[in-house]
Amino acid sequence: MVEVTPRGAYVGSLPKPRLRKPHAMYWIRAGGWVDLLGLFVLTGLWSAGGWLVVLHAFRLEPRERLVTGLGVGLTGFIFFSNLAGHWLRPAPAFWIAAGLVFLLGLVSWRPSAGPLWVLSDWRHWKLLVELALIAGGFTLIGRGLAVFDEYNSLPLVSAVAAGDIPPHFYLNAGEPYLYHYAFQLFGASLMRIGSFFPWSALDISRGFLGGLALILAGLWGRRVTHSKIGGTAIALFLAFASGGRWALNFLPYSVLRSATQGITLWGSAADSAATLFDGLSAPWAIEGGPPVPIPLAFANGILPPFVLGVFTGPKSLALIALFLFLLLFPRKTDWRSVVVLAGVFSVWALAAEAEFVLIALGLITMALLVRAQGPGRPWGKEVRPALGSLLPAVLLSLVQGGTITEVARSLAVRLGGAGAAPVEAGLFALRFPPAIVSSHLGELRLDRVGQLLVGLFEIGPILLAAPIALWAAGRWLRRGRYELVAVVLSGVFGLGIPLFLRYSVERDITRLSGSALLDWGLLSVPVLWFLWPRLRAGWMKTGIVIWAATTGFAGVVVLGPLLTAMSRPVFSNDIAVVDAAMTRRFWDELDPSALILDSRSWRAVVVTGRLTRSALDVTTDMPAWRALVESPLSSRVAQQGFTYVYVDKRWWQAMGEEARASYAQSCAVLLGEETDNSDNGFRRLYDVRQCGR
Repeated sequence: MVEVTPRGAYVGSLPKPRLRKPHAMYWIRAGGWVDLLGLFVLTGLWSAGGWLVVLHAFRLEPRERLVTGLGVGLTGFIFFSNLAGHWLRPAPAFWIAAGLVFLLGLVSWRPSAGPLWVLSDWRHWKLLVELALIAGGFTLIGRGLAVFDEYNSLPLVSAVAAGDIPPHFYLNAGEPYLYHYAFQLFGASLMRIGSFFPWSALDISRGFLGGLALILAGLWGRRVTHSKIGGTAIALFLAFASGGRWALNFLPYSVLRSATQGITLWGSAADSAATLFDGLSAPWAIEGGPPVPIPLAFANGILPPFVLGVFTGPKSLALIALFLFLLLFPRKTDWRSVVVLAGVFSVWALAAEAEFVLIALGLITMALLVRAQGPGRPWGKEVRPALGSLLPAVLLSLVQGGTITEVARSLAVRLGGAGAAPVEAGLFALRFPPAIVSSHLGELRLDRVGQLLVGLFEIGPILLAAPIALWAAGRWLRRGRYELVAVVLSGVFGLGIPLFLRYSVERDITRLSGSALLDWGLLSVPVLWFLWPRLRAGWMKTGIVIWAATTGFAGVVVLGPLLTAMSRPVFSNDIAVVDAAMTRRFWDELDPSALILDSRSWRAVVVTGRLTRSALDVTTDMPAWRALVESPLSSRVAQQGFTYVYVDKRWWQAMGEEARASYAQSCAVLLGEETDNSDNGFRRLYDVRQCGR
């Protein structure tokens, strides 16, 4: 039997590859300094454009304008890249997008309002240095990890950089992909313009976006606390806030045993231990994790710490959009501000549809509350611009690509009676009795005392931020801080929906709960900051310190093992040095309409930028693909529509003499081969288009 691993699950006999070649093999695919200079110019265009936009369309403090402008430029670049990529090749699409952001910055200037640029803003250059240091640290950590579905992100980065915008399902070419791909689109720009490898582009983009999210959090925190220390506190809270599963160890043995009975572990937690009781002292068996494993007790299935969540990518982009909204909305000027915010919302929808839907519900509910208070409220000045920014983004999300677009298309096909929908949209159903859902611990029902106790520990002390945020929302509503009210209300939906509604993919619904808890926690920090000097009782101050320390404790612990990945770089699961060499030779060089066959399914998509046809979804292989891998005669491969075959040594040895002989025929053309003397063996790329005739 041929051994296949379609979605990156590592085979026990196949060691995780470590770098055996020079350091540069990891970073630069081609071009060298020339392409890096081009990427620098491209980045300079959209960065300068974003800076000019915030300089002229918003009333920001000088210290806020550089980094906030960087965030606006980034979202504008992603927005225009996606739109242009629908019709143009990637390279011109990226350059046009950067040029449009810069042009938007120029047209936002009104000569009567003052100079085009304010060079004194650059006195705050230290923020850019801090951003570079944080981004560099995250990038180096990410270089040693292969976590959070890299088998999904790497093919998308490679395929999008090769021109598949909006992306199709890389494991079933021709089918639209229900996925939030804004993050991968940014990574694709690094690969296309900067000539990075897919894995280095992924790591750099994760590091940059994570660093930008933390710096923006600090800027917003400094504004709302009127203190630099307060801003740092909010950034640290964002970095480390997580759940409190680890605190279950403090329960008496008998209570812990009783509470953990009947809990069925999900996903990586089930791979780590047979029961939750055992898991509290077990390492987390996460695929592609750091050399020193993370303890499962300090992981979390509802709110993982941002120092770990940053390696998903979309989470960082969603937080960037959140902090841009919080920073820009109170300082808007006119219609230009509304247009910019609409662009931020559109990218938010393309990057993290769940969080976007929550903030949309929060804004709409906030508007209804303001309207219910009577005509004396500042509806036109504050609420109408918020809805004016949201409505275009909602409409764009229906057509721009990504999850919301594909769900809408699927529903339209269903309602139109035109047959089966191209994408199966997830459906909601009533959950009764209500339950807390964790992607590690499963459904924790509220009507069972033990499961409820475990659920509260899984959420952790950050839940105490809920009453603080809800109490503050009433004061903010009276004072006209409508953006804060909208975020609090979005948390109500985020925490309430998973309690009472069941989603077809239960593990995904935890994103709503995690977003709600983090948002409430972030909003509660400035409230506690101002209450601190007014508190006379020492026990209350002690309680605040304990709350903050226990909320961030798991994140601090998780960071330790992550740091051990910095010195041990990897490409990714199933990607070796020979694959990097083949990527240098053949990425985006094959027929654009090609289908490529590989026993590892997604690997050849990363290497070549061309799609395959191997699975119905990310969990279900096509029987025809498995049969073809078992017996890959060149004629059979060509007859089933594949044009190229990517072969490794293990597959070659296992496929049988008849199959190997078929590739010695004249119709099968060996386009290239790379060999490694280690266990990785060789890689070969065959053109079999003539074998099907």
